[in-house]
Amino acid sequence: MDKKEYLDRVREEKYKSFEKILSKIVHDMKNLLSGMIGYSRLISTGTREEQTREDAEKILEAGLNSLAFMNDIGEFYRKPALKLEKVELEKLLIESIERFAEHQGLEPEQIALSGPDHAVTVEADRAQLRKVLMILLKNCVEAAERLSTRPRIEILLRKEGPAAVIEIEDNGPGVEEPHLIQIFDPFFSTHPDDQVRGHGLSRAYNTLRHMGGGLDVYNTGGKGAAARIKLPLTRA
Repeated sequence: MDKKEYLDRVREEKYKSFEKILSKIVHDMKNLLSGMIGYSRLISTGTREEQTREDAEKILEAGLNSLAFMNDIGEFYRKPALKLEKVELEKLLIESIERFAEHQGLEPEQIALSGPDHAVTVEADRAQLRKVLMILLKNCVEAAERLSTRPRIEILLRKEGPAAVIEIEDNGPGVEEPHLIQIFDPFFSTHPDDQVRGHGLSRAYNTLRHMGGGLDVYNTGGKGAAARIKLPLTRA
């Protein structure tokens, strides 16, 4: 077993464990919060004492925020609602790049796309796959910003046996070796800002799994890191 196969196996086993643990935590916490929200709402609307009402409203706000957070956690393991259709990847990539570059204020030459001279088509959820691409492109820009350098993103589309492969490479500092095994863990983030929860890659990984594909992150031979999306090609 080579290093990539080992990392893929460890990541998949870890993700399955997270699914079981998080589903239990979310279920139990939502039951507790439902009671907290219900009683605090009842008190806030039924009392005539101003201080009691203010305290109840604070509890209610905290309960609603906690419930939203639990729902957010649920996105890590819940199967996304997918609308599968035939998607021509080059067209989707061009469209996503244009949207992303406009939103980020990037020049056209900062994102380079190369691929075969024939259509590469997969069966996927177009909207969900676009979200995955946006997450990965945003990570590329943030990686370059850590080096205070102008972002440069290279995207390669190709076929690999029965699969389509999209490789997205940045010009950032790369990923520290110990972090490669954790990079898809819920809430794991290498971002210096403590407010960043580390949702993106975990959600992208989960979405692609449920489309029958996969996601890998690795350091390139030079400077930077790359994300590799793999999706099964449509059958002729």
